[in-house]
Amino acid sequence: MNRSLLIFDKPIYKLMSSKVNFYRRKLPELCIEFASDKGKRLFKEALDNDYMNVYFKLGPQLRTQDEPAYCGLSSLVMLLNGLAIDPGKVWKGVWRWYHENMLECCTSLSEVKEKGVTMDQLSCIAKCNQLNSKIVYANENATVEDFRNNVKEVCSSDNSGIIVSFGRNVLQQTGTGHFSPIGGYHPGEDHVLILEPARFKYSPYWVHLPLLWKAMNTVDQNTGKSRGYLLLTRSSDQPTLIFQISRLLNVYNPIAIDSSFSSYTGKMMSFLKSRVECNTSVEHVIETVTKTLLQLSKTYQDVENGLLLSSLSRESLQSLSPNHQEAISLLVEYIESMEVYKIIRDSVTEKECCGQNVFDTEALVDGSATGNNCILCLPHFLAIMMHVLDIFTPESRYGVIKQYPIKKNDYDGSILQQVMIFIKQTNAIDEEVENTKLRGRHLFLNEVNQLQRQLYNILSLDSVKKPCCVDFTSGIHVR
Repeated sequence: MNRSLLIFDKPIYKLMSSKVNFYRRKLPELCIEFASDKGKRLFKEALDNDYMNVYFKLGPQLRTQDEPAYCGLSSLVMLLNGLAIDPGKVWKGVWRWYHENMLECCTSLSEVKEKGVTMDQLSCIAKCNQLNSKIVYANENATVEDFRNNVKEVCSSDNSGIIVSFGRNVLQQTGTGHFSPIGGYHPGEDHVLILEPARFKYSPYWVHLPLLWKAMNTVDQNTGKSRGYLLLTRSSDQPTLIFQISRLLNVYNPIAIDSSFSSYTGKMMSFLKSRVECNTSVEHVIETVTKTLLQLSKTYQDVENGLLLSSLSRESLQSLSPNHQEAISLLVEYIESMEVYKIIRDSVTEKECCGQNVFDTEALVDGSATGNNCILCLPHFLAIMMHVLDIFTPESRYGVIKQYPIKKNDYDGSILQQVMIFIKQTNAIDEEVENTKLRGRHLFLNEVNQLQRQLYNILSLDSVKKPCCVDFTSGIHVR
């Protein structure tokens, strides 16, 4: 035997066969391989009918998912980059570009790696990343004709996308639930092009639309709901510059379940609903809130960074463009000009300001690029956080959060109400700031609005604990 095929005198094929592994799978006859002669013909004819416009946005971004359970994230990355959405943060080097490891809003990547995502979760992540997302469940007042019309509209445009969630078994494929974007439509043969992200398993293919609809009209065992599709378009939102919702507060560990975070948040809300004593100044209320939140944070050390953490690091700051650094500096300067910030700053010690606390101390960045000694300290986080807490009030534009509803009679006279009144009064004054601060105010309001939106989307979801994607034909965890 050729010695080059031996490792320690054992044939390499025997070493490889000691553990089950695969090199791709053959597409079932129900699916038409994109690169086949028939697949090429369908592409040409669909192109002639103007139903391949979406392909020229998504095709160049076609990627193989990095993890077996990343089909949802990889599908979303294709759309985000295909629609030319700027993530507002650096991927590598000096380049801002979407990658799966940047989609940690609403969930931790470690959880997705293990369990995948549901449609609700993927929609939540999309909304955190400057997309409008509409979920359509296949068995809830939806028809195959509705789906076909949506596919036609998306495929004939170049500013929207559609991601389908379907059961692979209906297409005679191995595995269970799967996500893929649609990259084209052939009206004559009623076929859609599936831009398969699990290209290590199957290549992109065409499939009959009614059969795909049947595969979508299956039940996701993790949620008890049917599968379906997401309609995605660009939103007018800007990404947050500095802050993000804590990775621990996600769809797998929401505050509704029995956990340290549930206890932390429950005690925080109980405190905020408590009554304000007569003749108590607003300044004293703000100081009390500051010290109570910090004390809760020390009690629950396993709660990762409370509600907020920073998306910045020393390395990422240095790699940002001058314009981006200027925007961050303007945002920080505006926060520091706010009355609520000044009260918070004066109520914490220097050790608490930059010490080991609830907030992400690793993100305390050297501000040499912008002329500051320290860009982020606890008062910055707390000032933002007190604005985000508006989401829990009965007057919130998002409506009542079912896990922690606050009724009007509980809200009136509460600590939370006093904080919100003070914030709204000082913000009304700030509307008349000089032009040099207008951009900082705009960046601040966007930061708060996006964080509120992310938090609401997360708290509106149910927890998911089951694994979602096991290939029972091989026992391998795969989408």
